[in-house]
Amino acid sequence: MLIIYLTIICVLYAALILFFKKGWNKISFFLNRSNTGQQLPSVSIVVAAKNEETNLLNLLQSLKNQSDSNFELILINDGSTDRTIEVMHRCSSCFTATILNNCQSEGKKRSVQQGIMAAKSELILTTDADCIPDEKWVETVRHFQADNDCDLIILPVLMSASNSWFSHIQQLEFATLVASGAGAAGNGSPFLCNAANLAFKKSAYKRAQADLHFEKQSGDDIFLLESVKKSGGKIRFLKSGNAAVQTTACANIQEFFRQRKRWAGKATAYSDKLLILTALTVLLISMSEIALLVLGVFFGKYLIACISVFFLKYAVDLIFIQKVKAFFKLKHTIRNSILLSIIYPLYICVTGIAGIFSKNVKWK
Repeated sequence: MLIIYLTIICVLYAALILFFKKGWNKISFFLNRSNTGQQLPSVSIVVAAKNEETNLLNLLQSLKNQSDSNFELILINDGSTDRTIEVMHRCSSCFTATILNNCQSEGKKRSVQQGIMAAKSELILTTDADCIPDEKWVETVRHFQADNDCDLIILPVLMSASNSWFSHIQQLEFATLVASGAGAAGNGSPFLCNAANLAFKKSAYKRAQADLHFEKQSGDDIFLLESVKKSGGKIRFLKSGNAAVQTTACANIQEFFRQRKRWAGKATAYSDKLLILTALTVLLISMSEIALLVLGVFFGKYLIACISVFFLKYAVDLIFIQKVKAFFKLKHTIRNSILLSIIYPLYICVTGIAGIFSKNVKWK
């Protein structure tokens, strides 16, 4: 019976990873065609910030350096207690159209909602105050939307790593997460996106209001994707480094687990079948590895089974990682993937269970 169970879980896991790899291969790299005379859609960039005075300066500088400056910038101060609002006012003169708004209803989701509703453009671009977009970010998104007329565009988020092994492990894990979502979208079954880099039509967002679960602290990005998908809207992944934003790894273990608990805490509200299947498969194979390791301490056959599952999963993961490593600028993938494979089962079980049974974790 155990052999049958392990075979089913391993085959299902391998099938999912190869499904994501196939989808990634299906997506063509997008190149801007700036001299076509094509009319580009106007865009509003929405950024909600809470206690981000230092990071916000870096973001605003990167927006000032955009190759395409034809955008409306909406900054929402979400109850900051530092000088975030001062930074917003001081930098507003650098942009042709800026709306400064101190959110009256505390919470990031309500802040973002307020900013989107105030936007003048139909195309909305969202990012976080601690992200740095590529200098051709706006230009690339506008060209892609002009070519594809999407209801929602999933955009790449890249994580930068310092010299620590902890940041490299985070970078690798985050890259596989983003690439899996991209692969699913490439196969016509999108289920993952990130509000740190997301574009969508304002009309699609307004239609999705009832599906955004404002009672939860976060998750409006995936709830929006599910709503657009359910209504038959057009969703695409924009495969281009020029469309990417850069974020930084968590500084410490406590920050990392708080973030992952927040992500896991909204999982029970998700309805997409592929997302649920993927999350459940990853959780089951991780729990299986831990259970086999514990039993292996007493019975040798379970230790052999644990090692077999470990290396099968590692081999499948590595095939996918090698395919996407250039795009996500990953280094030392063989070493780091071994470390991640060792840590991952315990981490996914702890954060997954803690996130489900914990109350809402605050954004800041």
